Amino acid sequence: MGQRIAALQGQQPYRLASWQWFQPNFLFYTGRGNMPIRHLQALTELSAVLGPEPLYLVCPEHAVAAVRAAVPAAYQQQTVMQRYEIYNHENIALLRISPRTKSLDHAIAPY
Repeated sequence: MGQRIAALQGQQPYRLASWQWFQPNFLFYTGRGNMPIRHLQALTELSAVLGPEPLYLVCPEHAVAAVRAAVPAAYQQQTVMQRYEIYNHENIALLRISPRTKSLDHAIAPY
């Protein structure tokens, strides 16, 4: 998953968070080992880690619906990938949560 983030983001800024899952090698594979990751204790903390750059959040697959429900309307979420995690013996998901952008169609005034 970390390699996928690195491929998608390149040198662009982003944030990392986890909920109900974490493995230390996750940071290593993003290529930014000194990057902080926020371990959410509750989904109510999600708003505090959202910002202008994308947030990559990793969680158990069974928790994705709860995470999606906790994302504010001003943000969109996308499942980047899902995989079986051999250490915890469960499926985990990587979500990308980013600010919604207004469609160009909405930005242009009608004649």
